[in-house]
Amino acid sequence: NIITYPNPFNNNFTVSFKLQKKDDVQVEIYGTGGSLIYQKRFVNLSEGSNSLNILPQNSLSSGVYLVKLTSLNTKDSKVLKLVKQ
Repeated sequence: NIITYPNPFNNNFTVSFKLQKKDDVQVEIYGTGGSLIYQKRFVNLSEGSNSLNILPQNSLSSGVYLVKLTSLNTKDSKVLKLVKQ
């Protein structure tokens, strides 16, 4: 299970998750229309608990986004709400 915080977020957020073994992880953010907005691969993450600070380069508007985390052994997604301040 992935945990995203804070939720709602403003500019950046953290994704926390556990890996069964050392692995590469890809994080993707999708907009409400299903379009891919952000994609980044993190290489050689350690077994156990991991946290990644995500700061999308593109300016995102307020709304609801889907965060998807994929690795060889893990697939999970979470709905995340962006509130501009």
